[in-house]
Amino acid sequence: MASLEQADKLRLPPHTLIYGESKTGKTRLYGRLAKTRKLVILDNEGSTRTLMSSENLDPEYRKNISVIRLPDTKIFPISAVTVRKIISMPPTTKFNFCDEHGNHNCPRCKKEMKSFTPFSLKDDVISQGAILVIDTLSQLTSAYIEFIRAKDNRNLETNLNQLSLDNLATLDPLKDAEKLEWDDWAHLGNLCWEILKAIQAAPYEIIAVTHPVMAIYEDGTKRITPSMGTDKFSVKVANHFDNVIYSEFKLGKYSYQTVPSLNNAVCGSRDAIDISRVDATKHYSLLEPFHSAKP
Repeated sequence: MASLEQADKLRLPPHTLIYGESKTGKTRLYGRLAKTRKLVILDNEGSTRTLMSSENLDPEYRKNISVIRLPDTKIFPISAVTVRKIISMPPTTKFNFCDEHGNHNCPRCKKEMKSFTPFSLKDDVISQGAILVIDTLSQLTSAYIEFIRAKDNRNLETNLNQLSLDNLATLDPLKDAEKLEWDDWAHLGNLCWEILKAIQAAPYEIIAVTHPVMAIYEDGTKRITPSMGTDKFSVKVANHFDNVIYSEFKLGKYSYQTVPSLNNAVCGSRDAIDISRVDATKHYSLLEPFHSAKP
């Protein structure tokens, strides 16, 4: 049996969750890590456009960021398939993603002879000492819902061969206002559990981004909590991460918390790092103490 000190030496790399309303500096916060780290971003919201502004990221550091673009739409919920493949399969798994859709062995891009990029977690993240970023879990939830609505989601999961970008007939005739069935919500929960458990056990650094929701806890209290799956499921999200950071924009400044405050937002750090006390004059990104620099 290992002592506490011995067990701590064997701990996994840090996994961090950043959440907050739109335009509160979430992408800016993790993007600035590019000064000291390489980042591989799974972008299903177009968030990385934020990093093209020199106010958010010095152009000198853009070279340290790689992006797998996942242009989710109602009839093309690509992140539901691609994020799941990357996170849930062994790190040695080799993929061949089309640059236009982020689809493995995309049949449409092969037919049109468009560009592809090879990728594996082992070669492009672990061996490079990079951080994998998922931006965002809330958009991934939306993609999962459309994935569940698809008539033949087994074939959709295989390669999206049964989902044409132009063929609405491949979707069940559900209107947005209609509710999913009980089994559909259970399916959504299982898909979210799969991703969270894989993140928790990942032998490489991960940063995930999402939005907030007001959730009701078992004791009846309401708290601002990171969103994924249903509102009820969201109360289970934070415990899968080492660091949970809540972002706000107030009084003209970006504000980040890892210590609970009067706003009743779920946040915290297993290493007891108070992000509000990180010296911005010494750290280009306030996340640098959470994800230390690599050569």
